[in-house]
Amino acid sequence: MKLIKFICSVSICFYLSFLVISCTKSPFDSDEISSGNREISGKVVLSDGFDAEGVYIWLEGFGIGVRSDAKGEFRVTLPPPAAQGTPSGVTGSFSLYFYLANYGLKSTTVVTRNGEFIFAQGEINKEGELNQPKELQKFLDINTVVEPTSISTSYSGVINVDVHLVTPLNDSATVVFPTTFGRPLGTVILKNLNTEQLFLFQSSKGNPNQTAHIIGSVKQIIEKDFDIGGAGGVLPVGAYEVIPHILIRHEEIPNALLQSLGEKFIEPGTDYLNLPMRRQGGRLEVVAANSN
Repeated sequence: MKLIKFICSVSICFYLSFLVISCTKSPFDSDEISSGNREISGKVVLSDGFDAEGVYIWLEGFGIGVRSDAKGEFRVTLPPPAAQGTPSGVTGSFSLYFYLANYGLKSTTVVTRNGEFIFAQGEINKEGELNQPKELQKFLDINTVVEPTSISTSYSGVINVDVHLVTPLNDSATVVFPTTFGRPLGTVILKNLNTEQLFLFQSSKGNPNQTAHIIGSVKQIIEKDFDIGGAGGVLPVGAYEVIPHILIRHEEIPNALLQSLGEKFIEPGTDYLNLPMRRQGGRLEVVAANSN
């Protein structure tokens, strides 16, 4: 499939801050449908064949959010009926969403009666499982290239970061670069994979602007050079993920779903990393000065 590429080449030197269903008849009056229990399960797969770990599965009405495991499998468990806000438990139909920011949003409808799921209803089989895996279609590829990939703690040179954004020819996405001041990338987050400590590199301080680019409407290559300088003297020894701070606007996402990820999920920091997004590349190794 022909691809349209958006390339944002970045050499970064920023100010540094730290951050240690569908029913054809009523399900409530049918003797053929049994009320199951409080747990349903299933599996998520991705259209590009990558593992589906970390997909966010969120149940409206209950505000329950879980992540898929390394096999793409998940379980959603309701609280006891008495803990659902009504004496006999909640009865109704609710959307179960499957969310990964650079893949299309999917959902299915689940039905509850007296605080328990009703099985053999819609896409839920009599065992309380999705009758088939839910497949998410990728609409934006995010690839981060870091050069050099390994530095010592005494390294004083520049770290170059290239962010490549690609969409299929028949699709498009609006990518927003927050904390941007006339440049396509304002903030990069370095996450220590061992300690989960965060290091923020920003192009400037103050009230952030936003720059948006539509990826996929026309072929475009945008290059901007920033520098990360002196990182070797700041970053502790360890393995890091280099994460560009971007937001994706492709389709309407329920606001309650987004808010469940954290109050500050838009800002670079811990809540932002709760935003499920499949990225490739972006690895940096920092070694002791006498080991390099």
